[in-house]
Amino acid sequence: MAEKIQFITLDPDAVVASLVEKYEILTGRVLQPAQAERIVFNAIGYRLSLIEEQINETANQCMLAFATGNALDKLGELLGVVRLTSAPASCVIRFQLVSGHGDINIPSGIRVQSVDGQVVFSTIESKAVLSADTYVDIKAECIVDGVIGNDYAIGAISVILDPQPYLSSAANLDITGNGSNAETDEELRERIKLAPSAFSVAGPKGAYKYFAKSAHPNIIDVAVTTGREVSPPHTIIPGQVDIYPLMADGNPPDSQIIDAINAICNDEKVRPLTDTVVIKAPTALEYTIDVELTLLTDAVQADVEALVLARLTEYADKRKKKLGVDAVITQIIGLCHVDGVYEVNVVTPSADVEAEEYEFAKCTAITVTTTGTHDE
Repeated sequence: MAEKIQFITLDPDAVVASLVEKYEILTGRVLQPAQAERIVFNAIGYRLSLIEEQINETANQCMLAFATGNALDKLGELLGVVRLTSAPASCVIRFQLVSGHGDINIPSGIRVQSVDGQVVFSTIESKAVLSADTYVDIKAECIVDGVIGNDYAIGAISVILDPQPYLSSAANLDITGNGSNAETDEELRERIKLAPSAFSVAGPKGAYKYFAKSAHPNIIDVAVTTGREVSPPHTIIPGQVDIYPLMADGNPPDSQIIDAINAICNDEKVRPLTDTVVIKAPTALEYTIDVELTLLTDAVQADVEALVLARLTEYADKRKKKLGVDAVITQIIGLCHVDGVYEVNVVTPSADVEAEEYEFAKCTAITVTTTGTHDE
């Protein structure tokens, strides 16, 4: 992030010196360091330095690059951008019914807990069940917003907390997902930057990217390209716009996300008349990082390996959260050259991972091994 602007600069020592000088002129007395008046002047200088910080911080909160929290929300409102709120994870739960239950209506609000006891899902719709039915499938949402309810495997939501005489068991039919935390300041700041592109009526990339990212907080990046055929490759499809949303978990967008993007990008106030919008999953370029280190003889192997692993993990994590960003061998070597490392050999990747704008580099494993030592 850019360095904050100092709108005013105030030196507390200079303030105190000025006050002492003025006092001595007015009173005709020389003020000694231990006198009570100097303590008062020191307090004034300190207080003015706090006011300076408050003025600078307030002024910086009026600028997009530095605004946070509510101040950033207010800047977004000037361009019609509102922070995306959190949302609960969802799934479909199949309830098995006891025999002889008759025609019944199952109310909404039945709670089902995960087997690990960490989350609870509640049904969000009521269902009419006929006497011949042996099971019923009902949509449910996590009772707590956020990503906490995501990625529970099929069958992991199965502990019925609100027993009913006609229900014998429950289990989710799909992996839980689409739970999201509220949009962070950095994510909101990025959308605000894109907002002016949305004012165009010609359908520029920036506009489609802005609207697509506004569809769900879990969309961390978007690529927008002209439509192209897979076979023959790179054949342009006139009038088609391909949108590639990258999800925070690295998985392809599900039908709910695709529908949300389609709804917002196909609005008649957004999409130019001749455009055909197609939502596609970005391509993951999977690779591994395997490095061999030669250490200096006095280096502590465990400490060096832990530091290198941490730096490579951060590097790989950034690349899987951005479309079109390469994983470069020379950069990997540079990250490995910490104190105590004499030489680095990159086993994998064997070549740079070069990502197109609709692709992302996804590291699946990182291995750091020490193969020998060497004198400095």
